[in-house]
Amino acid sequence: MEASDRAIIKGGVFVKRDYGVVIIARDEEHNIEGCISAIVGSGIEDPLVIVDERSSDGTAEGARKYSRNVMEARGNRGKLRNLGYEKTELPFVAYVDADMRIGPGYLETLRENMEQDPRLAIVCGMQTPYNCGLLGSLECEYWNYRHATGSGGAMYRAA
Repeated sequence: MEASDRAIIKGGVFVKRDYGVVIIARDEEHNIEGCISAIVGSGIEDPLVIVDERSSDGTAEGARKYSRNVMEARGNRGKLRNLGYEKTELPFVAYVDADMRIGPGYLETLRENMEQDPRLAIVCGMQTPYNCGLLGSLECEYWNYRHATGSGGAMYRAA
């Protein structure tokens, strides 16, 4: 099924896909615009939700250049992701960290995998350690290929 075949109406607005993207960030002024522009550059626009958690720099301001859905909230990673998901109101959501770069086709590939197997609750790319000195220590890597690094870059089935 093509992405255009999955278009739905959300809140009276035509949405081209049935998944949203949530970015959570804290003090990511130096990363947020690159992250968002990579996502927007791959054809994803609304619903794109950015949840800024207590940033003391210009993270929220940088995010507002690209999305009207910027929230400022406090809480742990799970709470912030849930707040962002509630704003998307769609059956699938992709979570991306602000220091990640999403390559063209990555999110659509995740969604296609979800469609192929309705038993899947989550899909993600390969996790790649970057400059780690200790086994199990992961740091987010800047990337522009179809692999996720760290715990972001995954798509979840909400229904």
